[in-house]
Amino acid sequence: MTISDWREFFINISAEYCRNHGLSEDKLRHQRVSWSKEGAVFGDPSSNTVKPEGLTNDLDTLPAATLLVEITPKGIVFEETPHTRTYLAA
Repeated sequence: MTISDWREFFINISAEYCRNHGLSEDKLRHQRVSWSKEGAVFGDPSSNTVKPEGLTNDLDTLPAATLLVEITPKGIVFEETPHTRTYLAA
């Protein structure tokens, strides 16, 4: 699969998760997504209210992780984070 195929794959399966769990598919589609062949992390960049100061506060400027997706031998596993309901509420 190409890079855009992987991105679309994770967005589509996660959108279905959102529909089935009372979360906003639209909000999910506007988030940043980082992925590999093993899984993906969705993050909300609007959660970042800290002004970047180079590497001195790098971790404080990361988007809040809102949904984790893992591909396991038994199937796809979704994990909500403490930020899921805050940023993905329907």
